[in-house]
Amino acid sequence: MFAFIKTRPRCACWLLLGVLALTGCSSARPPWVNAPTAALPDNTLYRLAARAPYSAQHDLTVVLSFSGGGSRAAAFAHGVLLELAATRIQWQGRTTTLLDEVDLVSGVSGGSVAAAYFVAFGAAGLHRFPEAFLYEDVELQLVSDILLPTHTWRLTSPWYGRSHVLMKQWDRLFEGMRYRDLNQRQRGPLLLISATDLSSGEAFVFTQDQFDRLCSDLADVPLAYAVAASSAVPLLLTPLLLVDHGPQCSARPTAQRYLHLVDGAMSDNLGLEALLRLSSVDDATARPPREMVLISVDAAIDPTHGLSASDRIPGSFQVIDALIHSTIERRNSDTRAALHKAAQQWLASPSGANTALSLIGLNLPELPAAGPTLALRSIPTNFSLARDDANRLIEAGRQALRQHPGYAALLQRLQARDDLPH
Repeated sequence: MFAFIKTRPRCACWLLLGVLALTGCSSARPPWVNAPTAALPDNTLYRLAARAPYSAQHDLTVVLSFSGGGSRAAAFAHGVLLELAATRIQWQGRTTTLLDEVDLVSGVSGGSVAAAYFVAFGAAGLHRFPEAFLYEDVELQLVSDILLPTHTWRLTSPWYGRSHVLMKQWDRLFEGMRYRDLNQRQRGPLLLISATDLSSGEAFVFTQDQFDRLCSDLADVPLAYAVAASSAVPLLLTPLLLVDHGPQCSARPTAQRYLHLVDGAMSDNLGLEALLRLSSVDDATARPPREMVLISVDAAIDPTHGLSASDRIPGSFQVIDALIHSTIERRNSDTRAALHKAAQQWLASPSGANTALSLIGLNLPELPAAGPTLALRSIPTNFSLARDDANRLIEAGRQALRQHPGYAALLQRLQARDDLPH
């Protein structure tokens, strides 16, 4: 969490002290704020009822979730995507890849970058992602951008923050795309990005259902905004604003006029909370798939590793990291338990009686602690990776999926099912 301060103290001092030394002089406004809409859209794929966790047209449903963890998480998730692209199967009389069968991708913080880039540019964009993002020193570029005179002046405004500067970087990465561009596609996976509502501490998932409450249209939201909100690490970056226009759409009173969004890891570092919300949407008209696959990719590391081996008093950043980590891990445990309970209840219901469910968890900390893998665990959580570390993380993601027993069993079952009459 505070790896940037620890690994680059001089840059951090220039970043924080340079901004804090200035008072509110500028009246600059954010580059984007949600506007009210006259009519809430019905024909959107980003309303959960329109995208139930399965559809009558697909007998194979693949769902991915990518955890937070900065560029480390994005690289590990990218490796999983590459392995899915390399896995060719015969399904319903046609040759396809498991990547082509992905229906939904959920991402948080660093994982949201990999998720959004894949959904935005598809399999064809996978080969561009390392050069476009993983090999880039995003943090150094952010500091450089912040110290530009135009940005430094804007940052004296009480309405313009460091996350808006980062948002401009993400906008270049996603080539200015908005949710409207994703919604207009005939096929392709649904993207679920999660941030955290600073007031409530609850997950804020970018869906039209969520924006209905704000009386706004998700289609207008830049992908850069959603990813910037999901990765807005508290203190180092600033919260991002959403305006609650709810009273303009209904007579309901509102106690909260503004929402301030921060890093999604604060409420759901696994990206599974969004999937739990989706699982609660009941579509009685849809035929359940024969195969449902959930691959949860967790690149979190334990910053408390080594504390118990030393008699020295932990430093302030170590204490803060440990407290944040323990809070996130408790929420992760609760989320995993809720997901498994929901899965068992669904399988026991008539809807899931004829469905084979594969829950595949890929956890970086649980990989064999030897050689290169052990070194990967020491990579801090930030948006800067050495090229060699990025490549090793990509390969670790590929191997983790390839060698997972549940993945091997899935491939065997898919081959056996395809031999049966359809």
